[in-house]
Amino acid sequence: MLAEITALLFSVIALALSAWLYVSSVANRSALVRTQRLEAKAEALQVQLGVLKKSLQEQQEKMAAVPAPEKGRPAVVSDAVTIADWNNNAKLKELLVKHGYGGTGSVPKGKQAAGQ
Repeated sequence: MLAEITALLFSVIALALSAWLYVSSVANRSALVRTQRLEAKAEALQVQLGVLKKSLQEQQEKMAAVPAPEKGRPAVVSDAVTIADWNNNAKLKELLVKHGYGGTGSVPKGKQAAGQ
C-alpha cells in the first residue's frame, strides 16, 4: 500500500512538473514572438527615423542658405510701422513708440505713386 501511495505521489509530482514545464515553455515562446514583433517594429521605426533625419537635414540646409532677415526690428513690426504711417494711425503710432518701435517705415510704392 505504501508503495502504491509513493508511486501515486511521484506520478502527481511528475504530472505537476510536466504541466509547469509546458506552461513555462508556452510563456517563453509567446515572449519570444512578442520580442520578435517589437524588434521588427523598432527596425521599421529606425527606417522612418532615418528618413525624418534626412528630411530635417535638408530643411536645415535650405534654411542655412536663406539669408538672415535684416537687423533691427522684426518684419512684422516694420510692416506695422509702415501701415501706421501709411494710414496716419495715431493710436498705432503711439503704441509702437511706447514699445520702442517708433520711427517712419517705408511707404509702399502704390501709395507713393498715388500721392504724387
